[in-house]
Amino acid sequence: LEVVDVSNAEYPQLISSIAMLNPKGLAVDQTNERLYVCDADAGMKVFDLTAPDSPMIVTEATEYAVDCLDLIVYEENRMVVSDSDSIIQYDLRELPLRKLSELSDLDSYNGS
Repeated sequence: LEVVDVSNAEYPQLISSIAMLNPKGLAVDQTNERLYVCDADAGMKVFDLTAPDSPMIVTEATEYAVDCLDLIVYEENRMVVSDSDSIIQYDLRELPLRKLSELSDLDSYNGS
């Protein structure tokens, strides 16, 4: 994960970098205070963005969608996360995230 200052588009500057295993999808909540990143088998990582130049990991947990592939933040406090065989909806109001619903075994919906 790299934080880049693009205030001068011709000369972007790397501000900070955080090592990750295999980041795939990311989203920022509506308040711009949290960044959610899918890091493949490492699960979803949640970063505090109150100091945008130096994001801090708030939680990194595989219980938030193992093999996380993509996520979408919608409304003010909801997020949908997809992994290899399910789609999970979370409430974003506080940590730890609360699971609201889950569609699992998606292969059966695809006729596989």
